[in-house]
Amino acid sequence: MKTALKSALKEQWFRLPHMKRRRERYLSWIRAQYDYSAKPPSIITSSCIGGLISHNLGLPFCSPTVNLWMDNRDFVKFACDLKHYLSLELSFLPPEEKEQTFPEGDFPIAKLDDLTVYCNHYHSDDEAKAAWNRRKERVDYENLYLICDDNRLSDEEITALQQIPCKRMVLFTAKPRPQIPNSFWMKKYEKLGYLENYNVRGLNGFREFERVFNYARWLNGEGGFSIEEGRCFHQM
Repeated sequence: MKTALKSALKEQWFRLPHMKRRRERYLSWIRAQYDYSAKPPSIITSSCIGGLISHNLGLPFCSPTVNLWMDNRDFVKFACDLKHYLSLELSFLPPEEKEQTFPEGDFPIAKLDDLTVYCNHYHSDDEAKAAWNRRKERVDYENLYLICDDNRLSDEEITALQQIPCKRMVLFTAKPRPQIPNSFWMKKYEKLGYLENYNVRGLNGFREFERVFNYARWLNGEGGFSIEEGRCFHQM
């Protein structure tokens, strides 16, 4: 009950005029940097971040990994054998199996061969299945972008991610890992030692990845896509 009330109050806060204007300025700023002459990217992600990025930039969802999440270890298997997994059909768990798999979640949960897919932003199995099937048909295997983080991943799994053919990938980390290509240090979580949910909007109106990661420049193939200590947000 307290969690629901807190979420409702937070949503009301984001609807206040000054917060909406701040959000609109941010979207104008990030969209001004994106190259819309490029083909829409297929952003394959372990969490909702790909859908949030596409939504922020006004891009079509060319990936089924929207409004859902997988455990990072499952995601590595999924991304390493993407065509195989996308050739399969989701098989949704009955209520009693959902309760055993993820007691906290009242949303569709599906199996994809040996993987588990948590469809946490869908209200029914049919809705989740239709969205997954629609979007998997849009995947452009010549225009893939991968986003993941290193929570619970072994060195071998991180190496496997690095070897996947794609246009670009980024691996968010809680500590600097310069020895790992494509790693992106999210400094906020250094003392914690692992990454918390960087897709949740804080009271400042921004998600942590929005505050530090210039995904427009990253998708463009540019360097310098780190937003230093949240600069530019002082004016937002």
